[in-house]
Amino acid sequence: MGAWNVTSESGRITVPDGRTIGYADYGTPPETAVLWCHGGPGSRLEPQALAPVAREAGLRIIGIDRPGYGDSGDLGHFSIAQEIVGAVRELLHR
Repeated sequence: MGAWNVTSESGRITVPDGRTIGYADYGTPPETAVLWCHGGPGSRLEPQALAPVAREAGLRIIGIDRPGYGDSGDLGHFSIAQEIVGAVRELLHR
């Protein structure tokens, strides 16, 4: 499989409490999901280079933007752990 033959879906989701989270999904729902949380600086797009190898291993990488980065809104009064929980709930149950 070529390095750039992995399709992705990228966008922004809104979790029930109104926060927005940017994401890039490299894979398909039947594959085992791996959540990619970037450092700072960074973005949801970092796992793109790993996506072909992950796909061959049966993995689906979902990169999310941390609060205040890329397409995600500000953190507000939430912790980063709460941000991740909101993203997982929305992305894995679609």
